[in-house]
This record gives sequence, C-alpha cells and structure tokens, in this order.
Amino acid sequence: MTTPPKLTTAQIRDALRELADLSNEPTETGDGPVNWLLVLRAACALSKAVEPEGQFAGRWVIDRVRRQPNASWRVPGLRRLSARGLIVKVYDSRGGNRAYYRMPQRKEIEALLDQQGVPQLGSP
Repeated sequence: MTTPPKLTTAQIRDALRELADLSNEPTETGDGPVNWLLVLRAACALSKAVEPEGQFAGRWVIDRVRRQPNASWRVPGLRRLSARGLIVKVYDSRGGNRAYYRMPQRKEIEALLDQQGVPQLGSP
C-alpha cells in the first residue's frame, strides 16, 4: 500500500473551508444539508478510538453522525472527505459494500477543527 502525500496545514484548512461551504448547500431531495464538519469530527473520534491500527468503517462514521442531535439523516458516504485527502480508503469488504478508512493526520485535523470552533460530538 502506498502512503498518500502528507497534507500541509494550509491544504487541510482549505479542505475544511470547502466542507463548511458544502454544509450550507441545499440538497436535491429537499432534506437538510449534510454537516460535513460534523462528519469529519465523527471520523476523527472513530480514528482515535481504534488506534493504533486506526482503521474504521465508513458506516460506523455515518451511524455516529446520525446519533447526534439535529443531525441530517442523509449522509451519502465519505467520498468527499477521501477526495480531499482528509481520510484514506484502505480497502473494501463485504463484497464491496463496506469501505474501511484511516486518518493519518487526525491530530492536525482535530486541532484545526478546534481552532474553527467546530463543536465536539455528543456522547455516542
């Protein structure tokens, strides 16, 4: 497995800004917008919980987000986080129906989320 390039702080900050903008976009279905920063916060929490291996299923993140108060029920998947390099897809299992990820720069991402005032998750 090749190691993805490490993101700079500026690149992470730009990705967070993009996710914040996406969190304000209306959806085609009329559902409330997905709070992508909350999704990222949930991915951070799961990544931390499974250390040192650091591999977590995308479904676990979605389930964690759905348990938050006032969270959108519709969370389409983690491709938006993966496309920005914030999480890295490790492999698929269950016939391709479950993707596993890791977050190599979790501490840097959490620090920037804290600087931007993104709230912590409620209890699981």
